[in-house]
Amino acid sequence: MHIIIRPSAIIRQNYNTISNLCRETQEPVFLTKNGVGDLVVMDINTFNRRERQLETRERLVEAEELRLMGVRDIQADAVCEKLSNITQQKYTSREPTEDKARFRVEFAPDALYRLENRTLQQLEDEGKAAAHVLLDRLEACIAVLKENPISGGIHMKGLPKRYRIIDVYAGLFLIYQVDEEAKCVKIDGMIENRTEISN
Repeated sequence: MHIIIRPSAIIRQNYNTISNLCRETQEPVFLTKNGVGDLVVMDINTFNRRERQLETRERLVEAEELRLMGVRDIQADAVCEKLSNITQQKYTSREPTEDKARFRVEFAPDALYRLENRTLQQLEDEGKAAAHVLLDRLEACIAVLKENPISGGIHMKGLPKRYRIIDVYAGLFLIYQVDEEAKCVKIDGMIENRTEISN
């Protein structure tokens, strides 16, 4: 983050200058009063993005904390089965059997909860066909993650380095980390839009 410092008098004398600076840089501007830090201002879009980043990071930390407390993740096939029941689509795993896959894929409980809500919303807003497409795309992503999770997703600014994202469907991205030693992909969260947490 590039630190921008301006005297507080500038906001009284020329509000538009500060407003434009905030929008152009997409960074907070630090205002001083008598040479001492007084306020931080930023444009509303930057503020909203930072809030979503913090919320997303908080959910990722919660997923890690639940694991440390012994709460088990949910296997990917069980997730697909559950979502199939929601959409009334017969689920048949198209991936190799678990012992043939290079990695197993597991969902943190909150990630499953958010995915269920997204599926229900898709069903309500766009109908059964759209919900089926979402489920098909999810299954395809899981197949990719089981075989090659590193090349299947990308790192994204705004998330801790260990996390990657993979595009599922229509702006829906899963946030995951790879445990190479355990040969496990842990899906810890999801975002509805990449711009939610990145510039």
